[in-house]
Amino acid sequence: MAKNELENIGKEFARAITQAMLGSAKMELVDAISTYDNIEASFLPKVSEHPDLALELKRRIGERKFLLFCERNRPLEEVSLYYQAIRKLGFTDLEKKATVEMIFARYCLRNGHLKRGEKLLRKLLPELNNNFELYSHLKQKTEEILKLIEKAK
Repeated sequence: MAKNELENIGKEFARAITQAMLGSAKMELVDAISTYDNIEASFLPKVSEHPDLALELKRRIGERKFLLFCERNRPLEEVSLYYQAIRKLGFTDLEKKATVEMIFARYCLRNGHLKRGEKLLRKLLPELNNNFELYSHLKQKTEEILKLIEKAK
């Protein structure tokens, strides 16, 4: 497959994900998840010869589903399933990992799972410290959320 074909697929995928994200606010959760499943099913075959791209596609879909569950304050057991699924796929980089961890920690804060959120962020901080120059903004956000958790105790 030519490079420009892959770029076009990437653009199509980005459009589809954006439309799903915008539309999901008005949908029932099951319908929003189904929309993401359909996007994944339609794009995975297009990148089947490119395992790295297929993995990134799965990651983006998984992250969107996880975010939906967090935004809708679903039970911890449900949110944790999606969280574990995206952790299993791995993260593109530390920024993506930190973003997901902060989303989960905020969810934990909103839903009274303070110890879980705190543990998650305390584990993340050393990684951010090791890459401080690159991720100082994420370290700052992580510390802000930790302060909110401390305050909520």
